[in-house]
Amino acid sequence: MSKMPMPSGDKVADHDRTNGPAIAEIFDNTPKGRERRDLLRRLEQVEKLFDRNFSFFGIRFGWDAVLGLVPVAGDTVAAGAAGWIYWKAQKLGVPGHIKRKMVSNIAFDYIFGSIPVLGTVVDVAFKANTRNVRMLKEHLLEEEERERAAWEKQRKGPPAA
Repeated sequence: MSKMPMPSGDKVADHDRTNGPAIAEIFDNTPKGRERRDLLRRLEQVEKLFDRNFSFFGIRFGWDAVLGLVPVAGDTVAAGAAGWIYWKAQKLGVPGHIKRKMVSNIAFDYIFGSIPVLGTVVDVAFKANTRNVRMLKEHLLEEEERERAAWEKQRKGPPAA
Protein backbone atom coordinates (compact mmCIF):
# COMPACT_ATOMS: atom_id res chain seq x y z
CA MET A 1 0.00 0.00 0.00
CA SER A 2 1.59 3.29 -1.05
CA LYS A 3 1.43 6.36 1.11
CA MET A 4 -0.67 9.19 -0.25
CA PRO A 5 0.52 12.76 0.40
CA MET A 6 -1.30 14.34 3.29
CA PRO A 7 -3.00 17.70 2.75
CA SER A 8 -1.40 20.64 4.52
CA GLY A 9 -2.75 21.26 7.95
CA ASP A 10 -1.97 20.37 11.52
CA LYS A 11 -0.21 17.08 10.86
CA VAL A 12 3.24 16.56 9.40
CA ALA A 13 3.31 14.06 6.58
CA ASP A 14 5.64 11.07 6.58
CA HIS A 15 7.04 12.36 3.31
CA ASP A 16 7.91 15.85 4.61
CA ARG A 17 11.58 16.41 3.79
CA THR A 18 11.97 19.89 5.30
CA ASN A 19 14.07 18.48 8.13
CA GLY A 20 16.03 15.88 6.20
CA PRO A 21 14.80 12.42 5.26
CA ALA A 22 11.13 11.59 5.54
CA ILE A 23 10.19 9.88 8.81
CA ALA A 24 8.76 6.84 7.01
CA GLU A 25 12.15 6.24 5.38
CA ILE A 26 14.10 6.19 8.63
CA PHE A 27 12.69 3.50 10.88
CA ASP A 28 11.71 -0.09 10.36
CA ASN A 29 8.41 -1.48 11.58
CA THR A 30 9.66 -2.79 14.93
CA PRO A 31 8.13 -1.51 18.20
CA LYS A 32 11.22 0.65 18.78
CA GLY A 33 11.04 1.97 15.21
CA ARG A 34 7.34 2.78 15.50
CA GLU A 35 7.91 4.52 18.85
CA ARG A 36 10.68 6.68 17.38
CA ARG A 37 8.60 7.43 14.29
CA ASP A 38 5.63 8.53 16.40
CA LEU A 39 7.82 10.72 18.62
CA LEU A 40 9.47 12.36 15.60
CA ARG A 41 6.03 13.10 14.14
CA ARG A 42 5.05 14.91 17.35
CA LEU A 43 8.36 16.80 17.46
CA GLU A 44 7.96 17.86 13.84
CA GLN A 45 4.42 19.05 14.55
CA VAL A 46 5.72 21.31 17.33
CA GLU A 47 8.66 22.41 15.18
CA LYS A 48 6.37 23.28 12.27
CA LEU A 49 3.98 25.15 14.55
CA PHE A 50 6.73 27.30 16.07
CA ASP A 51 9.08 27.76 13.09
CA ARG A 52 7.24 27.43 9.78
CA ASN A 53 3.47 27.41 10.25
CA PHE A 54 2.73 30.55 8.24
CA SER A 55 3.90 32.05 4.97
CA PHE A 56 3.91 35.73 4.06
CA PHE A 57 5.32 36.72 0.66
CA GLY A 58 7.13 33.38 0.52
CA ILE A 59 8.76 33.83 3.94
CA ARG A 60 8.04 30.93 6.28
CA PHE A 61 7.64 31.67 9.99
CA GLY A 62 5.82 30.25 12.96
CA TRP A 63 4.44 31.12 16.34
CA ASP A 64 7.97 31.74 17.64
CA ALA A 65 8.15 34.94 15.57
CA VAL A 66 4.57 35.95 16.39
CA LEU A 67 5.00 35.35 20.13
CA GLY A 68 8.31 37.23 19.95
CA LEU A 69 6.31 40.41 19.41
CA VAL A 70 5.29 40.17 23.08
CA PRO A 71 8.37 41.22 25.06
CA VAL A 72 9.93 38.53 27.28
CA ALA A 73 6.77 36.44 27.78
CA GLY A 74 6.45 35.49 24.11
CA ASP A 75 10.08 34.43 23.80
CA THR A 76 9.82 32.51 27.06
CA VAL A 77 6.83 30.51 25.78
CA ALA A 78 8.69 29.78 22.52
CA ALA A 79 11.78 28.72 24.49
CA GLY A 80 9.55 26.36 26.47
CA ALA A 81 8.54 24.57 23.26
CA ALA A 82 12.21 24.38 22.23
CA GLY A 83 13.02 23.03 25.69
CA TRP A 84 10.41 20.30 25.26
CA ILE A 85 12.08 19.20 22.00
CA TYR A 86 15.43 19.16 23.82
CA TRP A 87 13.96 17.15 26.72
CA LYS A 88 12.60 14.53 24.32
CA ALA A 89 15.98 14.34 22.57
CA GLN A 90 17.67 13.86 25.94
CA LYS A 91 15.26 11.03 26.79
CA LEU A 92 16.25 9.36 23.50
CA GLY A 93 19.86 9.32 24.68
CA VAL A 94 21.26 11.85 22.22
CA PRO A 95 25.04 12.31 22.72
CA GLY A 96 26.45 15.32 24.54
CA HIS A 97 27.82 17.13 21.48
CA ILE A 98 24.37 17.20 19.87
CA LYS A 99 22.73 18.31 23.13
CA ARG A 100 25.26 21.17 23.39
CA LYS A 101 24.43 22.30 19.85
CA MET A 102 20.72 22.11 20.65
CA VAL A 103 21.15 24.20 23.81
CA SER A 104 23.24 26.78 21.94
CA ASN A 105 20.52 27.02 19.25
CA ILE A 106 17.85 27.54 21.93
CA ALA A 107 19.99 30.10 23.79
CA PHE A 108 20.80 32.02 20.60
CA ASP A 109 17.13 32.10 19.61
CA TYR A 110 16.05 33.20 23.11
CA ILE A 111 18.74 35.83 23.70
CA PHE A 112 18.74 37.45 20.27
CA GLY A 113 15.01 36.83 19.78
CA SER A 114 14.34 38.97 22.88
CA ILE A 115 15.78 42.11 21.26
CA PRO A 116 12.91 44.34 20.07
CA VAL A 117 12.41 44.36 16.26
CA LEU A 118 15.73 42.61 15.54
CA GLY A 119 14.47 39.67 17.59
CA THR A 120 11.54 39.12 15.25
CA VAL A 121 13.94 39.00 12.30
CA VAL A 122 16.10 36.49 14.20
CA ASP A 123 13.03 34.37 15.01
CA VAL A 124 12.02 34.29 11.33
CA ALA A 125 15.52 33.59 10.03
CA PHE A 126 17.18 31.33 12.59
CA LYS A 127 14.53 28.63 13.30
CA ALA A 128 16.17 26.88 16.27
CA ASN A 129 13.47 24.19 16.46
CA THR A 130 13.94 23.27 12.81
CA ARG A 131 17.70 22.98 13.32
CA ASN A 132 17.27 20.89 16.47
CA VAL A 133 14.73 18.48 14.98
CA ARG A 134 16.94 18.07 11.90
CA MET A 135 19.96 17.21 14.11
CA LEU A 136 17.84 14.75 16.08
CA LYS A 137 16.59 13.05 12.90
CA GLU A 138 20.11 12.78 11.51
CA HIS A 139 21.36 11.24 14.76
CA LEU A 140 18.49 8.76 14.91
CA LEU A 141 19.04 7.83 11.26
CA GLU A 142 22.73 7.12 11.92
CA GLU A 143 21.80 5.12 15.03
CA GLU A 144 19.21 3.13 13.07
CA GLU A 145 21.77 2.36 10.35
CA ARG A 146 24.32 1.19 12.95
CA GLU A 147 21.73 -1.05 14.61
CA ARG A 148 20.66 -2.47 11.25
CA ALA A 149 24.28 -3.17 10.26
CA ALA A 150 24.96 -4.87 13.62
CA TRP A 151 21.83 -6.98 13.21
CA GLU A 152 22.86 -7.99 9.67
CA LYS A 153 26.34 -8.90 10.90
CA GLN A 154 24.91 -10.95 13.76
CA ARG A 155 22.39 -12.66 11.48
CA LYS A 156 25.09 -13.77 9.04
CA GLY A 157 27.18 -15.19 11.86
CA PRO A 158 30.96 -15.57 11.96
CA PRO A 159 32.79 -16.01 8.66
CA ALA A 160 33.47 -19.60 7.64
CA ALA A 161 37.09 -20.69 7.96
